[in-house]
Amino acid sequence: MAEIAEATGFSISTVSRALNRPELVAENTRKKVLKVADELSFHPNRAASGLRSGSHRCLALLVGDISQPWYSMIAKSVDTVCAEHSFALQLKSFGHDQAKALSYLARIPYEGVDGIIINTGDDLGSPEIRAQLARIAERGIHVVTIGQTIPGLDVPTILYDDYCGAEEATAHLVEDWGVPLVFLGAIRGSVPAENRWQGFSSVVRRHGQADGIRIVTDGYDYKAGYSAMSAHLRVGPWPKGVLASNDQLAVGAIRAITDLGGTVGTDIAVVGFGDLDFAPYLVPPLSSVSGSVQEIAGAATNRLISLVKGEAQGNAMPPITVPRKLVIRESSQPPPSAGTADWEKPGERHQREGANP
Repeated sequence: MAEIAEATGFSISTVSRALNRPELVAENTRKKVLKVADELSFHPNRAASGLRSGSHRCLALLVGDISQPWYSMIAKSVDTVCAEHSFALQLKSFGHDQAKALSYLARIPYEGVDGIIINTGDDLGSPEIRAQLARIAERGIHVVTIGQTIPGLDVPTILYDDYCGAEEATAHLVEDWGVPLVFLGAIRGSVPAENRWQGFSSVVRRHGQADGIRIVTDGYDYKAGYSAMSAHLRVGPWPKGVLASNDQLAVGAIRAITDLGGTVGTDIAVVGFGDLDFAPYLVPPLSSVSGSVQEIAGAATNRLISLVKGEAQGNAMPPITVPRKLVIRESSQPPPSAGTADWEKPGERHQREGANP
């Protein structure tokens, strides 16, 4: 740093701030210091700096399963915000396995991080998880959650308005397609799936369908959606519409309906959750309940960095709820004949017409 100071004409303390606390110096100063540092192949040692200052300028992100597109998008957005603040990011994925999550949380105090963001649909309210998070907080490591609050812990939270999003999507299906409807993706132990189911059932009850048809899936992916939807269609009455708990399950459902002789957007409507990047490019394009990944990830990361810097206190941060919005595409746009009394099971119609579904 002394060499950089000599080359730039700045003091060593200014160089240190430009490298470690860039928000405290002018932009031109920061750029000049970074340019000379790059020319001299100088890179701050975060571990050594952390031992001296007690701050590592490094955050951790723990997600349910990085193979799921939603978590990948969250990770990318969190990393972008971290880079803007000159924070490093550790990414951990536990595959919806609580034992793996507990193992990682137990190591957090020794990983050289200042804070952790947890984003998973898995219920974080178990005594084991809460005990580990309490130990992390006792070590001065801050925690922010995305998607759920943790009972008994004062942890800042960014929530999705899944209940209202599911209500809006279900109302669209009821009004434009009629009943019966099914909810695909009642995933055991998933907080978002339960919230979405509650929003769904509240609407169908008002339209005389009891609680609606609830299909349990063994996972969150395309295969789980395909298997569960196929099994239901083969033995049960075909519904007018499907609300899937996420877009991957919806894609599996679309394939199952097609394989069994139905036409999505004509015989049956499908709506997903998440509005992932691929949704508009499917055939037919998928209706989905959207939520801004950038807004969610930005709010969580900025809150955590504020806590790390001592600019805010966790107990002074009320939860932020990010709204959901239904995006209607061809998979649920009602055809002219939707909702008519003589509607029949698509597979039966294809068989009657001599097709081979």
